[in-house]
Amino acid sequence: MDRVQGFHVGFTGTRNGMSDRQKEALARLLAHYAKEHPIRWFHHGDCVGADEEAHAQAVAAGYKICLHPPTSNGLRAHCPAEHTCEPEPYLMRNQSIVHHAFVLVGAPKEKDEQLRSGTWATIRRGRKRPMPVHVLDP
Repeated sequence: MDRVQGFHVGFTGTRNGMSDRQKEALARLLAHYAKEHPIRWFHHGDCVGADEEAHAQAVAAGYKICLHPPTSNGLRAHCPAEHTCEPEPYLMRNQSIVHHAFVLVGAPKEKDEQLRSGTWATIRRGRKRPMPVHVLDP
């Protein structure tokens, strides 16, 4: 998906789901960006857990959805979306989310950065770009 008109929010999170604190923080961020941008897209990896939970919040806040599914279907949530990208291996899929986003939101399971975590690897990739990265404290 080439970047279409609008504001693009990327999301990465744990398959274990978000804490209540993370859900509340995400709702505030989505509402904040919704006030500033009439057309907005929410990009996520279409996996069970945090992606699925964030998807529901983004839809409720009026975001259009762009899925970046993994090639492995084992943990896929199969969320409905306006656009679904071609499936990619997890690391490439996470890179695509960062590439398409103007801002990245991460909802990791741990408070401290982890080396062997797809969520933290995506957050690190976002931090290397000139973009805001919001890490939601679990």
